[in-house]
Formats: sequence, structure tokens, C-alpha cells
Amino acid sequence: LGEHVDPWSPWHVMSEYWRWRKVPEDGHTPTFKGGFMGFVTYEMGLSTLSPGSVSKARGHHRPDLCMAWVSKSVVLDHQAGVAYVQALTSEDCDGLWIDDVV
Repeated sequence: LGEHVDPWSPWHVMSEYWRWRKVPEDGHTPTFKGGFMGFVTYEMGLSTLSPGSVSKARGHHRPDLCMAWVSKSVVLDHQAGVAYVQALTSEDCDGLWIDDVV
């Protein structure tokens, strides 16, 4: 609280991206909301909590954070035996995609 927030930190950028694309709670909210999917390395978390604690010479050039915004998905509920096919955009844009998948 009261701390300076870096507007270009990955956490702030993802938070703002999500905030502007939030699905409104209107009684027709989909079962799954999509969002970011990817990975964050241990070193990324450690360097966020303890800046300077992770060596810059790690022997590789792989990213510490890799995310994709998921707006179309097929979600399988193995316990209920149900599959959900959804597109988190307007029906005009992705109705055909859903029809093709189903």
C-alpha cells in the first residue's frame, strides 16, 4: 500500500489487460472465463521478491515469463463427463468457430 507501482512490470500489465477484458457478471457468465495461460519460472518469482538475488549469467536465454491470452477454449470436466466449448468474444465473431468445433 502506498508503494510505487511500475506500470511496465509484467504483473501490472497483465492486471490491466485482464481488467479491461473482464467478463461482466450478468447472470450469463460462462462457466470458465479464460484469461492468461502460460508459465512463470521460479527465478522470475524469486527476482520479484528479492531483486538482485538471481544471477544474470544463468547459462540459457529462455524467458522467465511466457503468457498467452486465451479467448477460445475447449474445457473437459472428466468428473461430470461434460465438455464446454466457448469463445469469450461476441457471437458474431466466433459463432462459426464454435459451430466448427462442436
